[in-house]
Amino acid sequence: MPNSTEVAQQTVSENRTESNKTESKKYQSGKLLLSTMQKENDLEIDNKKTLETRASTLIAFVGVILVLFINNFNLSVLDKIESRLLYAIIFILTLVIPLASFGTTLYNLFRVMDTRPYRRINLINKDLVSLSDLTEEEVALRFSRAYQEGLKENVTTNDQKKRNFKIGLYGLLITIVSVAIALAILNTVNYISK
Repeated sequence: MPNSTEVAQQTVSENRTESNKTESKKYQSGKLLLSTMQKENDLEIDNKKTLETRASTLIAFVGVILVLFINNFNLSVLDKIESRLLYAIIFILTLVIPLASFGTTLYNLFRVMDTRPYRRINLINKDLVSLSDLTEEEVALRFSRAYQEGLKENVTTNDQKKRNFKIGLYGLLITIVSVAIALAILNTVNYISK
């Protein structure tokens, strides 16, 4: 007949086995969660890269339009206008509005290019020894939580970049239209004053 110490050890051993089975069942989806979080994080990083690539292309395009505008802008045409009110209106339409549009567009596109770091899992500050004592599912769940925290910040950052990109894109359209109107007005004033 087993003594009380052996019974106690067997009971503790059975309880640990049951506890491990329960813990294993408790964290069964940990690997799936980690995999999903990793994929979502990768998608957010891809979104960031895509937005920044598009923004840099548009910045170059805005630069080309700005150079063309400056090369074709002839301020001496405005000297031919005698009315101060008409001079002020044409000056605002041909110079102030296009330059403000350029500034707004470039500001928002450069905000997309903001180099804020994206959150990642920081393994440097983790106690790897204590993590190694956990089951694979438990570690996966802990990393999933860490990914989730970082993913929240990354999504917020990307949403702000998307808003800035959208404003920059609309600003580019306004810039193109305002430059076209400005050049048309300048050419008309030059033609009339001849």
